[in-house]
Amino acid sequence: MIEGDATMAETIYLVQNDLVDQLLEEQSGMDSSAVEEAPFFLTESLYFPYITGAEFIMYFWTEGGWESVNAIWENPPTTSEQIIHPEKYEAGENAIPIAIADPLDTFGSSWRLLEYNENGELGIRIFLQNGGASFESATAASEGWGGDATYIITNDDETAMVWTSDWDSEGDATEFFETLTETEVARLGAERSDVDDNTVSFTTDGWVGEVHRDGNVITYFLTQSEESMDMMRESQVGAEVPVASPAEQDATPNATPSNVAFWVRES
Repeated sequence: MIEGDATMAETIYLVQNDLVDQLLEEQSGMDSSAVEEAPFFLTESLYFPYITGAEFIMYFWTEGGWESVNAIWENPPTTSEQIIHPEKYEAGENAIPIAIADPLDTFGSSWRLLEYNENGELGIRIFLQNGGASFESATAASEGWGGDATYIITNDDETAMVWTSDWDSEGDATEFFETLTETEVARLGAERSDVDDNTVSFTTDGWVGEVHRDGNVITYFLTQSEESMDMMRESQVGAEVPVASPAEQDATPNATPSNVAFWVRES
């Protein structure tokens, strides 16, 4: 929202003062190779605030000028979904609290938290594209996001993940379920096994994965051994919405701010 507001103000100023051609001329001489060569997830995250953020601001500026934009600052958006879909911001559609348990309670003291994260619609789209899904497929699969949360843990020898997401409808959940499993099986070069209509498992050298669908809720487990998979499943039995995330509890100073390292490890 902040960068979108700034971009919108800049654009209006350039147009009103007939400076667009001058700006384009200056930009034509810039070296953009660093951006062009950067990892996909990084460039997408970098562009989003300026492009989609500006589109979000423009939506309200077109309706009621800067007065409408200023009103947003009194009640800022809380999710990337609201930035992508301004109508969801207007409707007050906030993230759904996710029932997920800290797996360290099951894995024990030899393991530590590598990261707790909430990906949002943007993060999920980037993740799917980074794994090989087309923009159209990733966009369609990430729409209808309701909320999500991820724990990634490690004991230095192994890394394990549980990722739970809730969707606006069963149809949205099914679309994500199908795109996620297809993408991950291809990304990891895994052998897929459809356990039933609601569970897909896959294995490859070094990875064991399982994706479950329960109504609107999708849970994805990814570990590096069958033993860890059993423990990760066990850790989520009876999971409830946590009172506060690890970040809010300030209990995980070593947790990283982004899960991109885990996502791109095998890409």
